[in-house]
Amino acid sequence: MDLVILIALTAFIVYKLFQSLGKEDKDLKQFKHIEPVLDSLKKHVNHVKNVEFEIISIKDANLLPEVKKVFEKLLIEEKSFSINHFIDGAKKAFKMILIAFNSSEIQTLKKLLALSVYEKFIKEVNDRIAQKIKYNVTLVGIKEANIIDANIMNDIVSVKLEIISEQIITVRDKDENIISGSASKILPMRDIWTYSKKIKSGNIWHITQTESK
Repeated sequence: MDLVILIALTAFIVYKLFQSLGKEDKDLKQFKHIEPVLDSLKKHVNHVKNVEFEIISIKDANLLPEVKKVFEKLLIEEKSFSINHFIDGAKKAFKMILIAFNSSEIQTLKKLLALSVYEKFIKEVNDRIAQKIKYNVTLVGIKEANIIDANIMNDIVSVKLEIISEQIITVRDKDENIISGSASKILPMRDIWTYSKKIKSGNIWHITQTESK
């Protein structure tokens, strides 16, 4: 916190100096070097504030102590990491994968799923094709998405997410007759998905494990 105050104070002094110089001398060419310094200081202050805010968020989050330690460690390596952004992205990936699974969008599945999970999904897609049935899932909405576990091993961070959603599930034959499920019944679903990535490898997470209950 002392570092933030010091940087903010420095930025404020430089800014005020620039303002006062501007009032006394309209020709500011000799002071142009101040602007990039000021911009740099402002960005650094905001960056430190964001990191501190995320540390506070992690401490206040409803997580197990060992899970909090994982995120605190991750934040040291990836200053831009945010739990809220992660959960938002994880929910979007959940929706995208359900849509891709329904429509057999193999390329989308390949991008978002780890190889072992991808092979499992593709096997189900091929089985449906062989049986000439159409499996359809409509995601009505995601009610909750809660982090229940996390770990770091060999520079790979993995986060286990419990996703509570409402879905409409039907299975139709080749003539579009419903042979299982209901087009009007909303089912409560509980999925546990594990999202993993190599630390400092960007923002692409892959689903490495799925479980439905």
